[in-house]
Amino acid sequence: MDLLSNKLISLLKIIVYILVFFTPLIFVTNTNELYEFPKMYFVYFLGTAAFFVFCILLLFSRVKIKFPSYPVLFFISAVIISTIFSFHLYTSVWGYYTRFNGGLISVLVFAGVYLVISSTFKKDEISKILYLLILNSIPVSIFGISQHYAGVTRVYTTIGQPNWAAAYIAMIIPLTLYKYFKNGGKNVFLFGVIYLMEFACLWFTYSISGFLGFLVSIAALFIINRKELLNKYTFAKALPIVVLSILIAALNLGVFKQRIEDIFIDVRKVALESVYVYALENTSAGNNLSDPGFIRTGLWEGTLKLAASSPKVLLVGTGPETFPYAFQPFRPKILNYSSEWDFVFNKPHNYYLEILATMGILGLSSYGILIFKVLRTKHSFLVPSLISLFVSNIFGWPTVATALVFWIYLAVFDMEPEKEN
Repeated sequence: MDLLSNKLISLLKIIVYILVFFTPLIFVTNTNELYEFPKMYFVYFLGTAAFFVFCILLLFSRVKIKFPSYPVLFFISAVIISTIFSFHLYTSVWGYYTRFNGGLISVLVFAGVYLVISSTFKKDEISKILYLLILNSIPVSIFGISQHYAGVTRVYTTIGQPNWAAAYIAMIIPLTLYKYFKNGGKNVFLFGVIYLMEFACLWFTYSISGFLGFLVSIAALFIINRKELLNKYTFAKALPIVVLSILIAALNLGVFKQRIEDIFIDVRKVALESVYVYALENTSAGNNLSDPGFIRTGLWEGTLKLAASSPKVLLVGTGPETFPYAFQPFRPKILNYSSEWDFVFNKPHNYYLEILATMGILGLSSYGILIFKVLRTKHSFLVPSLISLFVSNIFGWPTVATALVFWIYLAVFDMEPEKEN
């Protein structure tokens, strides 16, 4: 019996390690959605396999299920309740077509991975997962850097979209930097090189939301670990990577310069209220009101109207992943004068507003409690990593890669609330 249990545990851990390392790298070239769709099905397959092995393990060993924390249970319950009252049940169960991430099934699969890790993994095995995340960032970063030098304006690497890539890399950088400042000898050089690759890839996405998440997470990393990281060696270690990071940014301003100029132009146009814009106007002749910030403002306005459209929607939402269907009656007319006038918006580009509209106050409060739980732990590097996600979610939403890391971190918090070195 012990031999069988040991083999099942070994198999379980191999499945999880494969899931962690390969999920961000998976993409195909022969489907409508090249990145999120194959990643999600990869998670479906391996996540379900891991949970199935875990269930068998429960029958043949003394392994016990670690009861999920109340914030995690509350969030899962909110997703289930919102799905039950969804105005399009199929979409809420499986997720919006082509991506299938964010529906009830995906949440349950991620929760299964969370349960497997929190119930069966030990501290040293958690360390392996964290090192796998750092190791995984190497091919992700190299792929993105190669895209930059191949002429791609904003790299998307193996994640699929610049903002998605930036959000994922910004979650891994705090882990790498923590190891960089905590280690000595050859490891310092190794983690320094990995960080510089990660930063270069992050910068080449030219994602304002991702870079903002990166800055806030680094500030959180040093605030939380000020007693450990701020010492007489800190300046000597920080100087080379700070200088090289600045050089990478200064020598590759890319579209950041134009994007910032567009923001000021759009603000000036709105303030003057004297400009007429046309959806089919040749943008080479001038700037339309088409900056992402302007478009998001319209999306957020319509999303708030959707959330307040009825007591039922305000309480439990329209149902997970139903935003593309529910938003159309509340779409502001001003969006017809943007460069994306003919788009069907499937996300409000603000995860918190998306939760409010699709899962109501119930869902938003449950996610808020999860955030509060994370911030209370004061974990040395996992909290800064998740802070980067919470910041980038203001302008985006979790993808398969970031959602997987999110649930892994939740499992680590519930196994070991203290610092994991």
